[in-house]
Amino acid sequence: MFALRYTLEKAVNVHGIVFGDNNVIIAAPVISLKGFNDISEIVNIAKEKGIHILEIRYDYLLMENKDLSPSNILLQLNNLGFPYIFTFRSPREGGVYEIPDHLRLKMILDIIVKYKPTILDVELYVFKDPEMRYYASSILKYSKDEGIGLIVSYHDFNNTPDYDTLYRIGEEEAAVGADILKIATMARDFSDIITMLRVTHDLRAKLRKPLITLTMGERGKVGRVLTPIFGSDLVFVDLMGKSASGQIPLSHMLDFVRIMGEL
Repeated sequence: MFALRYTLEKAVNVHGIVFGDNNVIIAAPVISLKGFNDISEIVNIAKEKGIHILEIRYDYLLMENKDLSPSNILLQLNNLGFPYIFTFRSPREGGVYEIPDHLRLKMILDIIVKYKPTILDVELYVFKDPEMRYYASSILKYSKDEGIGLIVSYHDFNNTPDYDTLYRIGEEEAAVGADILKIATMARDFSDIITMLRVTHDLRAKLRKPLITLTMGERGKVGRVLTPIFGSDLVFVDLMGKSASGQIPLSHMLDFVRIMGEL
């Protein structure tokens, strides 16, 4: 629990995952199944270590096994009742599996209908591109109909844009129908971290929505531990492999959360 965290007046509960209260959600990306018989073994580790939610990085898993069926993972997760974010990231924003957007989005729609993930992550540009309007509107509709939490996300793996640009991105994510806003940028220096902290605070103050913000890279580690204080609700940790640079080992993040809870 972060006693000093900038919270929402009314927390938002997404199938048991609570955004906006004094607790910070700890998420662990799953980027490989090597060394495991099935996903249940990863779930057991997550429970033991205090992970609140897994992020299934389907692009990484397809790179590892191109014949992988989502039913091998998602149906079992649903049966186990462990919450997960389903992310099939575009190469345009850090994904590792090359696939045309229309095929990727069709697969995402199929996932929503068949498996109903706890939370779904889709990039902001999908909702802004007129050529993807059908997929964007369908994803939005089915997510709302099925009660799936929708993260609309933006990633910049090269730089941190200026304050006005980042704030506008947050507004755009909210405008297209996001349940949860997400902004992730590469921190080149400490001024980038300060920019992200300002944006985090102001988006929480003005939009009053669930929010995930973070900075990537070695310098970005500082931002990863500070953004929750300013209003970011979720942190990604390195439990069994990093999906982005600067992710902090779980044990270190738990130490930080404990220290902040004692202040």
